Amino acid sequence: MTDLRLREATGSLVGQLFARSDQAAALSWGNAPSQFTVSEEFRRALTVDDVETWVDCSLLQHPFFKVFLDGMQVPIRLVASPRSVAGQSVNGFIDADKTRDVFTQGGTLMLCNMHEWHPPCRDLCRTLTQLLVAEVKATAFYSPAGCQGLLTHRDDAHVFVAQLDGEKRWSVFDLPSDPRARRIGTVDQAECGPEQVVTLRPGDGLYLPPYAAHHARAQPTASSLHLSIHVREPRGRDVVDTAIDEVMTTEMQRAELSGNAAARAAIVADILTFVAQRLTQLDPADVVAVIEDQVTGK
Repeated sequence: MTDLRLREATGSLVGQLFARSDQAAALSWGNAPSQFTVSEEFRRALTVDDVETWVDCSLLQHPFFKVFLDGMQVPIRLVASPRSVAGQSVNGFIDADKTRDVFTQGGTLMLCNMHEWHPPCRDLCRTLTQLLVAEVKATAFYSPAGCQGLLTHRDDAHVFVAQLDGEKRWSVFDLPSDPRARRIGTVDQAECGPEQVVTLRPGDGLYLPPYAAHHARAQPTASSLHLSIHVREPRGRDVVDTAIDEVMTTEMQRAELSGNAAARAAIVADILTFVAQRLTQLDPADVVAVIEDQVTGK
């Protein structure tokens, strides 16, 4: 992100995620973790009462929720039950008794894709999508006192965390300088470098750049609820896919590789030559416009 684009992006986060403009301006986008004070809109996006209601009585269904225990996903049959809908048995609905039983054992409830089904999260993510021109998603974690949900892992997005209830101790590790080490998923903590410890209380926020290894544990005094906003900017692959779509004609897309190996190689050479010539004629600004329209849904 360019300096100008960065200033525009961080400025737009004030009121949406950040309560203070100076903290937004100090954000080191994509480079380093930082703490901030959460905006009222971010704090109001989710409450413990919301979560408790969904557990007790709702249509919450897998995979929009998952439960993790000791870093491993609990089999869905242990936290969900089927329901009869219009005379048909439908699987995967959250079961309050089962879920609470696993919760008392230390299980963390993960609420997935909340931007698709919870209006406050949907509205916040839609606004951020337009402001940042990036894919924005919301996920929440409800953990019992003293328990950790996920193992140490890396995400491929910019993550903005809002601590909504209780306290949570975050362990944040390195941001790999070698691109080959920037992989998502669980990682070996022993290979993650120095640990930076941050304790979040209600109203506190934490920014994590892409691929920064981390895990979080609720403090032993009470259960914890936090909401994570994931911002994924367009990548190089998006550029390539968009550019290819722009230059490929219908005739070229339908070209068949017929004949022996030599004949097929000749057809491939023609396709590659055609694509290469047309790619050089593309205006980068036009490609950017197409990608931004795809991201924002325009």
